[in-house]
Amino acid sequence: MIGQKLYMAVWADTGVEYEECYDHDGCDCFEPVSEPAGWREYALERWGTEPREGEVWPDGHKPFFWPKTNVPYKSRSTAQRRVDIINYWGGKAIVVECTPVWESVTAANMRRTAERFEARIAKKQAEVKELARQRDVALGYAA
Repeated sequence: MIGQKLYMAVWADTGVEYEECYDHDGCDCFEPVSEPAGWREYALERWGTEPREGEVWPDGHKPFFWPKTNVPYKSRSTAQRRVDIINYWGGKAIVVECTPVWESVTAANMRRTAERFEARIAKKQAEVKELARQRDVALGYAA
């Protein structure tokens, strides 16, 4: 899987007024404050008037919802279809891609540990430099 690109649909801007909510999977999602024009007709054609077991449709049709955007895809065209749906209903999304670096958990842990140590070293070096500057100012060596 080395070199395999992954794609996701991400929000560039919602473009509509929304409320943040959590769906049944615990995933962040957006619930629109108002239903976009044409949704009722689309929902009735797509899902009919009868909700599935456990669903509640207070207006007699499936309530509007934004598609999930937390799913990576192996195909750019699949991510683009998700973006197209969001943009069609008034949101603004784009496709992003990444090329993951696959490494063993042991190697990843060692890399992260080294990065943390390097960050600490850089911070301490900056502190030493500042202390030296303050010393030089106190002794009149620097302006």
